[in-house]
Amino acid sequence: KAIRCDSRGNVLIVDTENHAIRRLDASTGIVETVAGGRRGPDGDGGDALEAGLARPHGIVTDSRDAMYIADSENHRVRLVR
Repeated sequence: KAIRCDSRGNVLIVDTENHAIRRLDASTGIVETVAGGRRGPDGDGGDALEAGLARPHGIVTDSRDAMYIADSENHRVRLVR
């Protein structure tokens, strides 16, 4: 549902239907999951790959590449550093 670039030119992809955030590495072309990957509301404060997301719909990054994820069905904004 959303695509953004981080400060290194990598592409962040919001994979809404699979409850995940993917990153396309600008230098290698490799796509990897960087947050979520399963449906759920849990995981705050833990590893980003262990966190549950529920139909994320948007993402922005700050100057340090922290990701703010609009986690729509959990009704919250999630922060991943």
